[in-house]
Amino acid sequence: MTALFVVAILAGLGLLHGLWALRGPVDSDRIIPRRTRVDPSSGERLHVAAFVPSPGATGLVAAALIGAAALVAMRAGWLGDAASSHGMVRAAVVGIAVVFLARAVGDFELVGFFKARNGSAFARWDTWLYSPLCVVLAAATASVAWR
Repeated sequence: MTALFVVAILAGLGLLHGLWALRGPVDSDRIIPRRTRVDPSSGERLHVAAFVPSPGATGLVAAALIGAAALVAMRAGWLGDAASSHGMVRAAVVGIAVVFLARAVGDFELVGFFKARNGSAFARWDTWLYSPLCVVLAAATASVAWR
């Protein structure tokens, strides 16, 4: 049941990122972290995207998420018993759990529970959805790895 949850979430996120790679995000204010900068000519404080993901980079994230889903499915034994017991598959699934835990902790500036910038729509979504989901995915993925 845990593996099904993880695979479904990772595959869904992979498909969502694939859609964004093809069409762009619908509401980037909630999806991409924001930085504050001062316009040198007017002195006005502007909230701008911290980065502008290219379609190729977004496609790579989509592929990584789908690949992670496949590795969790392998570890769960859905793709054969030989794959589920292979040490490299277990190590890869543990690595996926570590990546999600690191994402939840964050970079101490823009993303994660310990971010310094908290005023944007992205920051609110990150605090209440993205980071908690990463913690849940980290724990569930680790559970699948160590079953």
